[in-house]
Amino acid sequence: MLLSDHMKRLLALSHAGVLEVNRALFHEMTRLADVEITLIVPTAWRGDLIQDLRFSPAESDAGTRVIPVPALLSGNGSLFFYRKRLRALAREFRPDHVFIDEEPWSLAALQATVAFGDSEISFFTKQNLKKKLPPPFPWIERFVHARSHHAYVVADEVGDVLRGKNYGKSIRFLPHSYDPVLFTRLDPAPRAVLRTHLSPALAAADAVVIGYFGRLTAEKGIGDLIEAMERLVREDSHARFLFVGSGPLEGEVRAAVTRVGANRAVWLPAIPHLEVGRTLACCDILALPSRTTPAWKEQYGRILVEAMACGVAVLGSDSGEIPHLIRRAGGGTVFREGSVDDLTEKLRDLVRSGETRQRFAGAGQAYVEAHLTHAAVATFLARDLGFSLKSG
Repeated sequence: MLLSDHMKRLLALSHAGVLEVNRALFHEMTRLADVEITLIVPTAWRGDLIQDLRFSPAESDAGTRVIPVPALLSGNGSLFFYRKRLRALAREFRPDHVFIDEEPWSLAALQATVAFGDSEISFFTKQNLKKKLPPPFPWIERFVHARSHHAYVVADEVGDVLRGKNYGKSIRFLPHSYDPVLFTRLDPAPRAVLRTHLSPALAAADAVVIGYFGRLTAEKGIGDLIEAMERLVREDSHARFLFVGSGPLEGEVRAAVTRVGANRAVWLPAIPHLEVGRTLACCDILALPSRTTPAWKEQYGRILVEAMACGVAVLGSDSGEIPHLIRRAGGGTVFREGSVDDLTEKLRDLVRSGETRQRFAGAGQAYVEAHLTHAAVATFLARDLGFSLKSG
């Protein structure tokens, strides 16, 4: 990618960018705005669902300069850092703005702030719990805060936490975005074929499929969903369950699927993000029963956005950003986190009312298509950073 002398330049750093899907926002900014973008990503990353993630160049990278750099302590969000000196990149690529998609107390954020201190700097934080950080992280955080020009937050609660740390500069809301090509509603005929391909349990014409996609962990409310499933399959012959994911509670999920029967529930291991959309579009309801713990609270719930894009009604607990996202979009309903009774009742209502499901599905899909596509969020971010949009 050739660098011009007049066009504005953005440097972004993101460990999530090891995956092509997480580089899409920057690809859209390149397409829509008059800006040259260099993106620094790790060559490899140890993920939560898929452990061995490796950077692979993609056709979509063509308009964006992507630099994979080896990272030490890959998989540790606060502790990892890049092995290559970033200051050398600063001499070669003189950015007008540096966007740090890392927490401000992380070593990677410190590394970027030191290397590109002459540029305008912003960081993107998702921390929605007040945490007491051990040294040296509070010092790193204060250093990055002092040298940043503004911050982006993924949820209102994150902004509250940031203000509680006396961050007095501008704070902007920046939602996660999605790919409308990968996540879209399926027509009835291909949907029926794909359901049959996934499992005979999902193939019945009158089946109402309740899906869960993500980590199989206690804080994700898997135990609550298992109990609700065991109640609901006894009460309603239409209810089917589809679990897609891996994690510590995989054994419990597989045992529960066996108990209720292969004709009522299915478990699939975690699948690549590029394949999630078609499987998600086979569902009628998406459940996200997350539970708040002292160390974790649902930061956003991207799977809710992706489900709504697929024309799926959603049901989530009132943990973290989940209830705000669902109510803002109008794509579903909310239950009290940790209440299996409330979860079961809300699922039962959705299973038995196709009209309600369709109303939620239509509202949610319309909202995310208008506000949360990669193009919509990239347009906002480009304007907010002061980049001109291309004409036409």
